[in-house]
Amino acid sequence: MAETASASDICSEEFDLVIVGGGMQGLMIALEAVGEGWRVLVLEADRLCSGASGASLRIIHGGLRYLQSLDLRRTLASARDQQWFAEEFAGFVQRRRFLLPLDGGQRHPAIGHAAVLLQRAFARATGVGIETAPRVLGAAEAARLLQPFGYTRRHGVLSWNEVWLPDVDALALFIRRRIVTLGGHVLEHFRATELLQRKNRVIGIAAIGGNDGVPIEFQTSRVVEATGPGPSRLQGAPVNDLSEIVAFNLEFDISIESSAALGTTRSPSTGRSYFLIPYQGKLLLGTGYCESDRFRAPTSSSEPVRGLIEDAAALLPGLGLTTDRLCSIPWSRIPSEKIGTIEPTQKDFNSTKSHDQQDHHYFRVCPAKLTTTRSLALQIMRTLKSVRTN
Repeated sequence: MAETASASDICSEEFDLVIVGGGMQGLMIALEAVGEGWRVLVLEADRLCSGASGASLRIIHGGLRYLQSLDLRRTLASARDQQWFAEEFAGFVQRRRFLLPLDGGQRHPAIGHAAVLLQRAFARATGVGIETAPRVLGAAEAARLLQPFGYTRRHGVLSWNEVWLPDVDALALFIRRRIVTLGGHVLEHFRATELLQRKNRVIGIAAIGGNDGVPIEFQTSRVVEATGPGPSRLQGAPVNDLSEIVAFNLEFDISIESSAALGTTRSPSTGRSYFLIPYQGKLLLGTGYCESDRFRAPTSSSEPVRGLIEDAAALLPGLGLTTDRLCSIPWSRIPSEKIGTIEPTQKDFNSTKSHDQQDHHYFRVCPAKLTTTRSLALQIMRTLKSVRTN
């Protein structure tokens, strides 16, 4: 297996691109860049995908949700991204059945049938999204499929397939090996500290890492920071914060005999959707949102966490969703729709660039969802290839 060189071995090299942040977004950009023959370095302050990528529900959405608002552009983009993930990383993803109870009102079986017809027409017209295979199942079949979740109110169920990533760490290791094999370098536990510039031109990155924690500099003319929202981690970077909130999921010590995942809503007041995903004898519930606090992580006593548990327990009283059975709370900071709200952004991704519009050598990117990481990587690469470096 190819291994990346040590920091001391490569500090004298000049890189075409340094990526700060080794989450799925940073790795995707690196993968595209080494595929173009670029000399690439990824710096990750912790371990790969230890932030938002690992804390998410890890669903690669196929765009069915966007058909509700007839947003065909995003539907097509998500379907293409999902298909690419499924083909490129076939050994690391699963096709999972998702269930949405149709219990009247806005979730009447007639609405489900309309969604199925629309999705099938879309799949025939575009050639993508065929594997989603949505179907409306009657009350008897709904009762059988929803019984493990203790869901009793149903007139039918909408069933469809999504791509799910059960082990993000395994995929991150696979992508890392591919980057290194193609000539790139990936350094974990190296914290980038400063964007080095001369006459307003990017010339490198300063970082601290390794066993001795000695500062080290890497030469580059292009930098992409993919470390999430909030203030930049780099001294000298343009001041352009991306507003943030905390997204959290709950892992319960509850085993359900079902290979399907359940989609539902939290409450009539919010109408926010969430999923319950059985996995390896545990049950994942999410996603909940709360205000960002730079000094505290969400806990079982946090009001938003307790509120999500109470909402889900009221809807599914037979599952035993209590704080006593809560194992862990994976969480991360994600972009918000706007400052002062706890609504996640509706954009596929957020990005900023340096002040010089002609020679922008520093980019900051923040994907809104795992599904769009590859699309954003392609967009960033198109822009970076147009940047003058001399």
